[in-house]
Amino acid sequence: MKRLFKLLLILLIFSCAGSNDVRLQDYYELRKNDFFIPGFTVDLEEIVEKSKLTGKPILFYFNSLGCVNCRKMEERVLGNRFIAKTIVENFLFIPLVVDDRTKIPVDQRQQSRFSKKMMRTVGTVNVDLAIEICKCGSQPYFSVVNAEKETLGAIGYTPNKRTFFQFLESSIEKDKDTVY
Repeated sequence: MKRLFKLLLILLIFSCAGSNDVRLQDYYELRKNDFFIPGFTVDLEEIVEKSKLTGKPILFYFNSLGCVNCRKMEERVLGNRFIAKTIVENFLFIPLVVDDRTKIPVDQRQQSRFSKKMMRTVGTVNVDLAIEICKCGSQPYFSVVNAEKETLGAIGYTPNKRTFFQFLESSIEKDKDTVY
């Protein structure tokens, strides 16, 4: 058993070494977001300004706490070193949970542009944002938006790392035309 553990440890160390690998700290930065920050939502105008300042497009990740496919994507695809490195280096990564039940203070509530109802939870604000950005309400859903609020690419559930990586690369390529 000790031998097996030592062998796995050595393999882990070697698999994390190399110039093409993401540093563990970078991977941790992506995982630290943990894809769920209670009460987290964004102001679209604010994040677009940040995109202009950084010169990076925005990668929105709409997910749900009860979404099994979201957890599969996080584990199998977003957990991949090369995909994590690509995201950290090239995008403003914004994970938004559409079923977050964190209450919004009464004085900060707004009316949904789509349902015309008052949005009482962070999740309803994130759903509204998903509809505005993606015209979609499914999870998991990824949408890349540039500083001009143009969608550069979008993809739903795909357990295939290569397909997801191609989606990221295609979005990066399309973003080269964006003037920041």
